[in-house]
Amino acid sequence: MRRTEVGGDDGEGCSMLKTGRGFRGAVTSPHHAASHAGLNVLREGGNALEAAIATAAANRSGLSPHEWSWW
Repeated sequence: MRRTEVGGDDGEGCSMLKTGRGFRGAVTSPHHAASHAGLNVLREGGNALEAAIATAAANRSGLSPHEWSWW
C-alpha cells in the first residue's frame, strides 16, 4: 500500500486524508486508520463484508467521534 498525504502547508488540506491503493479491493472511510484496518482484512483473505465491518468498528471506536454524536 502506498500512502500519499493530501493537502499542503497552506492550511487548506486535512492531514487525516490519505490514499491507499490495492489490486483486489478498495476501502474508504472518514479516517485513514479505519480504512487501513479494512484493507488489512482484505490482505489477509477476508471478503468485502468483513472489511466493511472492520472499517466500521474502527470508525466507531473513537477515530471519528464527531460522526457518531458522542460529543
